[in-house]
Amino acid sequence: MDNAKKQNILIIHNYYQIPGGEDTVVANEKKMLEKHGHKVILYSRNNAELKQMSKLQKVFLPITTVFNPRTYRDIKKLIRDEKIEIVHVHNTLNLVSPAVYYAARRMKVPVVQTIHNFRLLCPGATFYRDGHICEDCVEYGLKCAVKHRCYRGSKIQTLACVLSTAFHRMTGIYGKINYICLTDFNKQKLLGLKQIKPERVFVKPNFVECKNEYIPEKDRKNQFVFAGRLDKLKGIDLLFEAWKHMGEEAPKL
Repeated sequence: MDNAKKQNILIIHNYYQIPGGEDTVVANEKKMLEKHGHKVILYSRNNAELKQMSKLQKVFLPITTVFNPRTYRDIKKLIRDEKIEIVHVHNTLNLVSPAVYYAARRMKVPVVQTIHNFRLLCPGATFYRDGHICEDCVEYGLKCAVKHRCYRGSKIQTLACVLSTAFHRMTGIYGKINYICLTDFNKQKLLGLKQIKPERVFVKPNFVECKNEYIPEKDRKNQFVFAGRLDKLKGIDLLFEAWKHMGEEAPKL
């Protein structure tokens, strides 16, 4: 990377109301790129803004979730003013919206979207509901998500997500941008969306900056590490179940 041309990069991220791993990835990648001499601009919104919205703004939220005119204007201006050469998108829900893709395309700047979840295929983003794996939206269509209230337990909010995904599939925009998947499993799932071509999808795992030296296996303690939100969705219950069955060999908590 040190010998590569230094670029002006625009990172786009919509923070959720509850901080998560995506936020850490954004911070780590921004720091890494800047460390190697690239100019990085961060354009962000935070869903905490929803709490301060007027009733009228909330009425229009399902529309701006699909396409936010403010985002479209902001991104075009940033690209022009900062001479942006590449736009790297992380999350667009709810306030940024996919309008960022169209703004970048209008300015003839390539877009890379990191895929942190399965939202392009599953409005709930997890392929999981009611305690089991669910890919009904892939098999039977996005209407299944509305039926099961897959986004935040709300039919209205789920419908907004479904309309957004369906609209942008129809315009073909998903086939005109590039993707970073965290694993090959994620890549294969994403390619289920036929308009996305394999040559536009790359695998790059998340990373952390490790400051500790390597510890030889003989010096390691009998321990385990869980990194993630303490939530059944993240598999914490499976971890404890496995730990319980290890008996005497179980690592200490």
